Amino acid sequence: MHTIRFLLLTTKEDDRILEKRFRMLWHIHNQTVKYAQKQLHKLMRDRAYIDARKERSALKPEAEKLQKRLDEAEAQKKPAKRGERSRLKAVKKRLRELTDIMNERIEFFCLTQTGLESYVKVMQHRFQKHISSQQAQKEADRVYTGVQKVLYGNGKFVHLKKLDDQRSISQKCSTNGIKVNRNANTVNWLGLTIPFRMNKKDPYAAESVGHQLKYGELIRLPFKSGWRYYINLYLDGDAPKKLCVSSGLTCIDPGVSTMASVSEKAVSLKELAPMSGCYNKEIARQQRLVDQEKRALNPDHYDADGRVIKGKHNWVISNNCRRHQRRIRELYRKKSASTECSHNHQANELLVNNGNCFLIEDMTYAALQKRSRKPTERQEKATVVKDKNGKEKTVRKCKKKKRFGKSLNDRSPALFVAILTRKAEQYGGQAVRIDTRKFRASQYHHDTGEYHKAALSDRWKTIDGHEIQRDLYSAFLIFCSNPSGTSPDRDLCNSMFEHFVTMHDAFIKATAKENHPACFGY
Repeated sequence: MHTIRFLLLTTKEDDRILEKRFRMLWHIHNQTVKYAQKQLHKLMRDRAYIDARKERSALKPEAEKLQKRLDEAEAQKKPAKRGERSRLKAVKKRLRELTDIMNERIEFFCLTQTGLESYVKVMQHRFQKHISSQQAQKEADRVYTGVQKVLYGNGKFVHLKKLDDQRSISQKCSTNGIKVNRNANTVNWLGLTIPFRMNKKDPYAAESVGHQLKYGELIRLPFKSGWRYYINLYLDGDAPKKLCVSSGLTCIDPGVSTMASVSEKAVSLKELAPMSGCYNKEIARQQRLVDQEKRALNPDHYDADGRVIKGKHNWVISNNCRRHQRRIRELYRKKSASTECSHNHQANELLVNNGNCFLIEDMTYAALQKRSRKPTERQEKATVVKDKNGKEKTVRKCKKKKRFGKSLNDRSPALFVAILTRKAEQYGGQAVRIDTRKFRASQYHHDTGEYHKAALSDRWKTIDGHEIQRDLYSAFLIFCSNPSGTSPDRDLCNSMFEHFVTMHDAFIKATAKENHPACFGY
């Protein structure tokens, strides 16, 4: 399945009705969230569910431990200890019984997909002239996704949604709710008929629209002048191919702000989303203007130190302030679109120039967003700073507990990996992940065969008498991995290293005069 997006050519009356319907669906969503919160509150205080969950939490580690012992004994072709198999069988049986009890209690409190859809069905009758049954059910499915995170994942709450965050109205098929007439290029939705713009001379759009339509989804995006509405068509089959992709293996060492790649043909070190900093400056400027407006119009809501007084306030918001807020939403949209466009362009370059098969070091970016658990310490290196009067003094700053949250927000490296994986599969290739805990590419030195943990600030390595950029060397080691992908093949590293050094030095020389972020190291 693939998607294609077209702009809806709406009138002022269409905009008014669409705004009204988005508000209605937002109300349905939040009412369903409140219902789910109430039912979760009852479930977490249900004695049968609490006892079953507590017993299951105690038995699950035991089952995993017994299973691991049996697997090790089977691998070593040794007989298992007496009673272990029967104990594992009994523990697994009890775990299934406890799971059934928990599922029965979850179903009793209507915290299933069917239960939430049944709740929404009653509320949808109030808005049946504007919202179809499938659109309301789809919104209930989105709430159920949040409920699943609370019940089975690491979620703590099912959160309410702001009106501005209600960006789409989706459904399950093309026969209910939003109906698309591809011959007339119009969208028909419960009394509304809106044309959409499609360039018939575009071969990609013409070929894509020829596929079978699964369903349509209405999207709204923020602009300075207000909302603009689009139709997303979900079509069967793969997207039309526009690239002439070569075949070959490329190995990638992903970073927070960069992507280093090595293949037989070339090496590359690219900055992700280089334009994100430009948007950040304008966003910060607009946020300062909003803050100045709010402080000028609401002086009683701030204390003597300029902090907001705790409690509920009735904020006075001027039209000028609302214009700045719309501008901020527009800038965030542009930043997101610019990042995605940059990622697509870089992924296309890799597919065309290097090949359609990739080995990628598996990074857990969510863990890098968290604050460091280490206690605050003073830096060993002294820093010269200036005070307000211009006097210089030497201080030892504290090491910040913040890690890579801002860089990940700006660069979106996980999005790049997802785009590259999707495109590789579309063009007949694949993207295989390498386990970093087993491979440890950033620590290995193939000339000595030893592992040395280096500081993050060390961007260069001395390998066999050559100065090698750290990220490119990690990508080279992934390229020279053994068939199982668990460690570098030292013999292959030695045979390929001279060719890699030639490409590495040529790349560094060609890009030395360009502007790079500090993480490049040159």
